[in-house]
This record gives sequence, structure tokens and C-alpha cells, in this order.
Amino acid sequence: LSEDKYIDNQYYNIFSNHHLMWGEPLPVIERTRNQSEESALRIQTAVEFLIANYIDIKIQKEYGIIKLRALLQHMKGILYDLEYLNEINTKIHPHLFEIKNFIIQWFEQTPSEKKIKDWFFSFEELFEEYIQEILEKYPLYLPLRENYAILKNMTMKNGSYIHIKRNGVLLPNISILAGRTYFKLQHKFNKFNLSCPLTHEASPIIKDRFDFLIKMKEYNRQYLPNFMTITTSITAKLI
Repeated sequence: LSEDKYIDNQYYNIFSNHHLMWGEPLPVIERTRNQSEESALRIQTAVEFLIANYIDIKIQKEYGIIKLRALLQHMKGILYDLEYLNEINTKIHPHLFEIKNFIIQWFEQTPSEKKIKDWFFSFEELFEEYIQEILEKYPLYLPLRENYAILKNMTMKNGSYIHIKRNGVLLPNISILAGRTYFKLQHKFNKFNLSCPLTHEASPIIKDRFDFLIKMKEYNRQYLPNFMTITTSITAKLI
């Protein structure tokens, strides 16, 4: 990102603790958040990540293939999201601790394919229930639009509960199409509609964050092509 947007990006995102590796230090210009702004930003960020994980899990279930490396990374990350929400002991914590243990012991005691599948389907069911409970307390903030394009083959709209509906044709899952190729082909033949509890009211820092990210993405598109903005995957697609 550009130098002049670096300070603002620190203010609007909770990703911090950057370390200078090369070059001259930037001027120290701090924009500090108060406690209310910090809480609002943590909640919005956590909800965005939880919905992104919900989408990934549902697509993997529909296509019948588990993206194992991404799954292990994302499930470990959910523990941070729960901390942001001050959710200490939830119905999904045992599953998250179990998969974290898979990672720790992977090379000494690699879980079987059946064990991973059993974990996945058990977690998927619990996670849908849990994320609905979270969204009832903290609906996702987005600027007002009729529909939101998340992926080339997925749109989102406001709804009373979170739900994904697929329309299209599923290709047979054969070994020569495994991995990314399989997913890309499936995306060409399938479309998804996501219903999700949304709100268009939020604290000023959340609304200003979207305006800032939109301007930063426009700048990057013109001057820094192929570099993504530093934000969550959901927001990066919606701005």
C-alpha cells in the first residue's frame, strides 16, 4: 500500500505489529482508537472472518472435497476470532482444540482420512448453528445495497438467518481433476446465493473504514495492480 495510506490503514485495521525490514522509518503519526472503537472493529473483523470460513466450509461440502491445508489454517484462526468476540467456551471450541491438536501431532500421529471427514461434517453442522447465534447478536455491517457480489459465482443478500443455496451441476469427483482444477471447474458450473443477517447501521469507525478501503482499492488498482488491500477476504471482495 502507499506510504500516505499506511497510517490510516493501521487505524482502520487490527493487523499491526509491523517491523521495518529495509528503508527509512516512516514518521511516527499515531491515530489511536478509543475502547468503543476498538471493540467495534474487533467484532466487525471477527464476524467477517467467521462468515468467510462458513462460505469455505459450505462450498467444500457441496463439492465433496476438503481443502485440507486451508482448513487447518482457517480453523486455527477462528480461535482468534472468538477472542475478539470475547467468546470463551462455546459449542465449537472442543472441535477447534481437536483440530489444533491434529496440527501439533501431525507428523507423529497423522489423523486418518475418515477421522478428518468425521471431524469436518460434525463441525460443519455445529458451526452453522453457532454462527447463526453470533449473527443474531452481531449482524454483519455492510453499506446499503440490494445485492453483494462475493465471488464470481456467489451473491449475498440480507436475510433473517445464514444459509447458502447452490444452483447448477456438480461434476464427478475424479482423481485427474483433484485440487484447484476441480474447484475452478465446479465454479464454472455452479452458482451460490448466500442469505445472511446484515445491518446498515454501525459506529462511525466501521463506516469510515469501508470508505477508506474503497479509496485504497481504487488507488491500488491504478498504481499498485495485483497487490491486494490489507483487510479480510470478505471485505476485499465487497469493496
